[in-house]
Amino acid sequence: MRSHQQGSTINLNFFVSAKKIRAEDHSVYNIHEDLSTELMPQSRKKAINSAAQKGFTLLEIIVVITIIAVLAAYIAPKVAGRADDARISKVKNDIQVLESALELYRLDNFTYPNSDQGLQALVSNPGDLKNWKAGGYIKKLRKDPWGFEYHYSLPGREGSEFDLYSFGADNSEGGEGSNADIGNWNLDA
Repeated sequence: MRSHQQGSTINLNFFVSAKKIRAEDHSVYNIHEDLSTELMPQSRKKAINSAAQKGFTLLEIIVVITIIAVLAAYIAPKVAGRADDARISKVKNDIQVLESALELYRLDNFTYPNSDQGLQALVSNPGDLKNWKAGGYIKKLRKDPWGFEYHYSLPGREGSEFDLYSFGADNSEGGEGSNADIGNWNLDA
C-alpha cells in the first residue's frame, strides 16, 4: 500500500511542476496536456480527437463528387426510361377503371353516356337519369399522367361500343413510345 501512495505523490508532483513551467515554456505545457489526456476517461479522449478533425480535405470532396457523378451518369438513363413505362402503365390502369365505371353506369341506366355527356356523367348525374347511382360511379375525373384529359367517344371507332383513350405525352393523335395513343382497344399491347 505504501508503494501505491508513493506513485500517486510522484504523479501529482509532476503535474504541479508542469503547471509551474507552463507559464515560462508553452512546449512543456503541451507535454502536460498530452500526459493528462492519457489519464482521462475514453469518452473525453474521443471528444478531444473528434474536435481536432472537423472537416474534409479538398481531395476527399473531389473524390466523393466524382463517384456520385459516375453513378448518376450510369443510373440516370436507366431510370429515365422507367418513368415513361410507369406513365404508360398508369394510363392503362386508369382506362380499365374508367371502363368498369362505364359498365356499371350502363347496368344502372341501360345505356352508356353519350359523347356530349362524356366521362363527367360518371361523377355527376347528367340530369335526366332516375337510376343514376347516388354519389357517382367514380369520385372525380383524373387527368392522365401527362396532365391531359382522357377522351371518350360513343360509338367507338375501333370496333368497341365506346372508345376511351389518351393521346400520350404529346397529346396529339398517333405517335410512338410515350407519344403513342393508348386506348381501350390496345391495352394488351
